[in-house]
Amino acid sequence: MKKLNVYLLAFITAVIMLTSCSKNGTVTPQGATGQPGPTGGTGTTGGTDPSTFVNYTLSNSTGISAFQATFTLNGVSTSYNFPSTGSTTVSVPPATYTTVTVNPVGSATHRFTMGARMPVVAHYAAFNTVVITTGSPDLSLSIQ
Repeated sequence: MKKLNVYLLAFITAVIMLTSCSKNGTVTPQGATGQPGPTGGTGTTGGTDPSTFVNYTLSNSTGISAFQATFTLNGVSTSYNFPSTGSTTVSVPPATYTTVTVNPVGSATHRFTMGARMPVVAHYAAFNTVVITTGSPDLSLSIQ
């Protein structure tokens, strides 16, 4: 019976390793949901194939350069910087993010708009259950 347990453990380990490999044989870290974790922004926090990343537009008309959009998935956060004016496109790993927040800067309120969602007029903004996939209505975030 003890020998059977050793073989079973070895088999399970082999299956886990095989299912964690991509087409080219490299191991891809995964989050608790089995989905690849986020990466990019100001630091790498997981891994996915960059060719699958989705373009996301950050726009700012306030003239303030300290705003950041922070995408959170499985407790891991990745931040992207807004330009002080105009827009920029960042590459975001596809996923359904728990929240996307925009930090407060100074004491003024601003109008935060994500895609087709209702705008938030406040000191900062938080958007829940943000779907980042090609064609999603959530692929832009603006500050006025």
